[in-house]
Amino acid sequence: MGNVAFSNLNLLLITLKSKDLFRQRRNCNIEDLQFGLEQIKTCKIKPLLDRAIPLKDAYEAHRLIANNEVSGNIVLLPWIN
Repeated sequence: MGNVAFSNLNLLLITLKSKDLFRQRRNCNIEDLQFGLEQIKTCKIKPLLDRAIPLKDAYEAHRLIANNEVSGNIVLLPWIN
C-alpha cells in the first residue's frame, strides 16, 4: 500500500499546476496526498491537462511531447481501446 500511495503522490506532484504548495518537498506522506487531492476537489488548484489518450497510442503522446505540441499534461488511459 505504501508504494501505491507514493506512486499516486508522485503523479499528483507532477500533475499539479500550483507547484508552490509542494515546492522542495521530498518526504511526502499520505496526508500530503490527501491534502493535494482535497485542493483539486475543492477547485483551489487545477491540474493543467492538455489531453487524454488511449494507452495503446502512447507513441503519439511521446511524439507530441518531443515536438512541444502540448500545453499541459497528457494522461494515458489504459481502459480505452
